[in-house]
Amino acid sequence: MTKTVSSIKQIIKHIRDLILLSASSLFDKAWYIQNYPDVKQAGINSLLHYYRYGGFEGRDPSPKFNSRWYLDNYPDVSLSGINPLIHYIRFGVREGRFPNPQTIDQIDILRASDLFNETWFLHHYPQVKKANMDPLRYYLEYGVVELLDPGPNFSTRNYLLDYPDIKEAGINPLFHYLKFGRSEGRVLSKEAWKIQINPFKQNKLRSLCHNIVVDHQSISTSIQPISIQKARAKKYYCNYPKRTNQKKISKQITFFFTEMSEFQALQPVAWMANLHGFKTSFSDDLNNAAEIGVYVQHHLVNPNANLSIIMLHDIGQYAWPECPSFEPNHWTDEPWHFFDIGVLPGRAWSQCWYSVSDSPNANPRLGVFELGWPKADPPYNQPKMFIKDVNRLLARLHIKDLPSVLYAPSWENDGKLDDFIKSLIHLPINLLIKQASWPDGNNRRRIREIINTSQKLYNGNIYFIDPDINIMSCLAISDVLVSDESNCLVEALLFDVPGIAVSDWQIPAISNWDPPLAPRLPDPPKSAIRTTRYGLGNTVEEVLKNRNKLRPTIRQYRDHYFSHIGISSELVVSVIESAITGSYWPVEPLLPRKGYNIN
Repeated sequence: MTKTVSSIKQIIKHIRDLILLSASSLFDKAWYIQNYPDVKQAGINSLLHYYRYGGFEGRDPSPKFNSRWYLDNYPDVSLSGINPLIHYIRFGVREGRFPNPQTIDQIDILRASDLFNETWFLHHYPQVKKANMDPLRYYLEYGVVELLDPGPNFSTRNYLLDYPDIKEAGINPLFHYLKFGRSEGRVLSKEAWKIQINPFKQNKLRSLCHNIVVDHQSISTSIQPISIQKARAKKYYCNYPKRTNQKKISKQITFFFTEMSEFQALQPVAWMANLHGFKTSFSDDLNNAAEIGVYVQHHLVNPNANLSIIMLHDIGQYAWPECPSFEPNHWTDEPWHFFDIGVLPGRAWSQCWYSVSDSPNANPRLGVFELGWPKADPPYNQPKMFIKDVNRLLARLHIKDLPSVLYAPSWENDGKLDDFIKSLIHLPINLLIKQASWPDGNNRRRIREIINTSQKLYNGNIYFIDPDINIMSCLAISDVLVSDESNCLVEALLFDVPGIAVSDWQIPAISNWDPPLAPRLPDPPKSAIRTTRYGLGNTVEEVLKNRNKLRPTIRQYRDHYFSHIGISSELVVSVIESAITGSYWPVEPLLPRKGYNIN
């Protein structure tokens, strides 16, 4: 009798498990049969086969669940003798276990974005609390099935309607947008953005737009391309196809990036190249072959492109180009002779290059050109689109009608964020916090934890900006910038924003660099106003009072660091066109010091 009762209980348990599997979106019958044809040939029901054999053999029930990975990473599950997917559904989800390694990356990316708003999500979907699950995990598991929005600024339904290929691929829409969609040029549905522009900031944007147009006219009229006669007289032409005996290079450009800031630096050139009839693509694999390759990375050698263009990763690099004789110079550590064309952003870096231009390392095969900083172009050559991006940022933040001070460090360490908030929270200002967009999961997770802790500790006019947002949009709504030595201290000059550098905020050691770098104090540009962590509050107050007086100095520094503002992307593309056609250069190449012949 006892055996009979036990058998009945066992049968009931198996039936319940099979019902659970059948109802789960993690089991895909058609996918299972297609990927394991031996199951169909054996005439076994796919659900029953996975339940009894497949899960323990390491077969996956669908692309969303990795049975072998789950058993290997959670050995207690393997010892329990429970089917891995059954364990995950019954226990694993609530215990915080993951169905596959990709989910860990998805969670890191979603958690680092302000498009997922946990408070908003819990308020609008009470079933999440009842499920006793982490809200972010719930959204990843059931967001598409239940058409749940992760926050007020992203519509799951609209994104899937706008891009049906995402629905067919079975990818979480918010993860797709953050990981791929944004870089592919996909946009959020208009219905998802309820733009309510603050009148104070709207007036500021109108003023900004006016200044940009006026400045662009004065800057662009002072820049004239060299004439054909002058180019012929001085032999400023490209003989690349003739010298290398290569076949004609086709108009296909690959832009290589390994982090969001690099993508944002290259995007304006890609936009302009499309207008010139080039086929463009982006790649995060630096080893990919390319017809024409544009690179912005540190320590890159032997680019795999028929025509290669190298630009600075940022205007700071290792040392600001203030002292033309600094040694080791940039090109000693990051040689350019592996490339065909080098691009410099302005007079400061050109002077620095000239001081070491007799070194072979500093000379690409075809030459170095001062073409400007393409990342600075959109406010000038795409003002409507740029203002639209800024409006979206304002709509997300809902900042008050107060002066805004932006905190954007190159590294978040040494208690910098606490210093910034404690020094300024008593002032009637908005505190905008924009961390760097780190490509690796560990740093993104660390930054998110710091932000979450700060949000709980402090109340007031504090606004956290998604690290992946373009720094240019952040600078456009700011009145003052605070940093350590970040590149944005120079980019702030483009918006008449004074930059303050805290000189005793430590820069951490970088162990994965070659050679490793020791901890040190910041080395900000000369344009930055220096202060200490204890003097930060007073310095910000003084700068806010004297912004108009600082403007002439800011613009002098701007013109020192940046050339060809608003037309830099156009010039980069024109130089590429000259290189592949063997025609005259549109601008003069920089000539090295006596003693080095580029040809």
